[in-house]
Amino acid sequence: MIATLSKKDALAYAQKIDLPESTVSLLANGGLAFERIGECAKGNLSMTAKRILALDCYKDDFNVQLETPECIDYLISKDGLVGDGFFLMHNGADIGYCLVYPVKNERRKDLPADYSEVRRRANWGDISRYLSSALDAEGLGENNLYHHYDYAIKPLHMRGCGFGRLVLRYTLDLCLPKNCLSVGFVDYERHSASLTSASKAGCLMGQNVFPSPDGFHPSFLELYSKKMDITFLGEEIAYAHKKDSFDLLPKAIHAVVDAEPKKKLVGFNHALKRFEIVKASLR
Repeated sequence: MIATLSKKDALAYAQKIDLPESTVSLLANGGLAFERIGECAKGNLSMTAKRILALDCYKDDFNVQLETPECIDYLISKDGLVGDGFFLMHNGADIGYCLVYPVKNERRKDLPADYSEVRRRANWGDISRYLSSALDAEGLGENNLYHHYDYAIKPLHMRGCGFGRLVLRYTLDLCLPKNCLSVGFVDYERHSASLTSASKAGCLMGQNVFPSPDGFHPSFLELYSKKMDITFLGEEIAYAHKKDSFDLLPKAIHAVVDAEPKKKLVGFNHALKRFEIVKASLR
C-alpha cells in the first residue's frame, strides 16, 4: 500500500529532521509517498529486488559487494534475512529507498556464503561490546540490533532536498522496534554526504571500523534508537557544519570518536544547526 503524509505529519517531520520548505510542501500535497518494501516482497519478491537494484548507488563500486539480484532476493525474503523498509516515490516514480534487517537473522544455518562474509566483516561481537560501553547498555547483543543495510536517493538532481534523511527516519520510525538499536556503516571516504544526511535524521556517529560489512573500506558506525537519551555537550565540531569546509567533517569526527575511552559520539544539533559532541545512553 502506498502511503502519503497529512499536512500535520509533514510538519512534524519538518520539525524533527529540518526539512526544506519545498520538501515539506511536496509531502503535504502528496507529491512524495512511501511504499513498504516488506509488503512489496510478499507480493513479488523478484520485482521488489529489481526496484531496489535500480536505485542502487554503489553499482560499479569495486569496494562494495553483494549488489546482485540473488543477494537482494535473500535480503528481503521471509526465508532469508527478512529485510524491510520503504521506497520513496516522487509523483509515483521511485527515487529512493531505505532498508534494514534484524542482525539475529544472520544466525541462520543456511546463510549463503556471501552473507557469511558480511557477518565475518561486520564482527557484531566487537560492535556489541563497543556499543555496550559507549551507550552504558550492559549486555547489548545481536538480539537488540538491526543492520541499517542501505539508503539512497538515485536522481542526482533530487539530492540535497532532505529526501535521504526523510526516507531514513521514516523507515526507522516504522520498522525499528522500540527496544532495538539500528547500526549503519557510513563510508565517509566516498559517500561523506551521508554523514550529514544520517545525522540530520537523528542518528549519531560512532567509532571508525574496518572493514565494513559490504566491503573493504572504512566506515563510521551510525546509531539510532527510539530509547536513546542524547545530551549535547555544547562542544561544536569545528567548522564541520560549514559548506566551504565540508571535507573536514570526517577528520573532525575521527578526532572525537577515536579518543579514549571511546565513549563520545557525534550528533547534529538542529537548534544550533551544527555538529556537536554528545553523550548518549539507552533507557
